[in-house]
Amino acid sequence: MIWNISWLTGWEFLHRYLLLTCFEKAFPKKGWFGVCLIEFVFHFQKAFLEAMGMLIFSVIVTYWAYKRKNIVLPFFAHLMIESFLVIFILFE
Repeated sequence: MIWNISWLTGWEFLHRYLLLTCFEKAFPKKGWFGVCLIEFVFHFQKAFLEAMGMLIFSVIVTYWAYKRKNIVLPFFAHLMIESFLVIFILFE
């Protein structure tokens, strides 16, 4: 869990704050979707189902962060998913 929290904080900050801010300035109306595409491409190196799940997740939480100017919910949602993955691996 320490590992998850250490990288997840940076991931969410870089994607839902820095990238989102840059894409918003470059493409004011649809720039938020650029973050989703970058995350999809990053996860495309893994299983296709995981990449598709990340795309759906990213669309929901990135749009939420874009509209509310807040990354707390995306961070905790992502942390919950990663925590469940650790639990699943430990008890499979």
